[in-house]
Amino acid sequence: MQYKEFFEQYKQAHFDWTFGRIKTAVAAGEIARLRTLVAALDQPEDRVEALDQLADFEAEISPEAQNRMARPMDAIRQAMDDSGTADERIARAEHGIAAVTRIAYESQDRSEQHQILEMNEMLAQEMALLGDPRFRRG
Repeated sequence: MQYKEFFEQYKQAHFDWTFGRIKTAVAAGEIARLRTLVAALDQPEDRVEALDQLADFEAEISPEAQNRMARPMDAIRQAMDDSGTADERIARAEHGIAAVTRIAYESQDRSEQHQILEMNEMLAQEMALLGDPRFRRG
């Protein structure tokens, strides 16, 4: 089997799970199915790469990882509350950024850390729109 063929199937399963087209249990089944294909890959380095990708996907669908991804969204929702003055809202956004950052570093997976840290962008944009002087240009 060519790696490209494996990767297309992997990519589709990951896409379907990421965008909610399949549930976690179905994704776990897809990982198991894909793992059976690894031995058929032509090149040893492709087998290693495929197993690494499946391990990452498996870690991503774990309850711990799902919890870590849900928690920053909760922190962002709270931080984006539009009540109060601009200064109060900026302070809330700062607190949200700190919370999201703490959650990100609970993960040992650098890719997951990066995904979570990227969520801070929404809060930084909110701070800029509210006139936080740290976001002034020029």
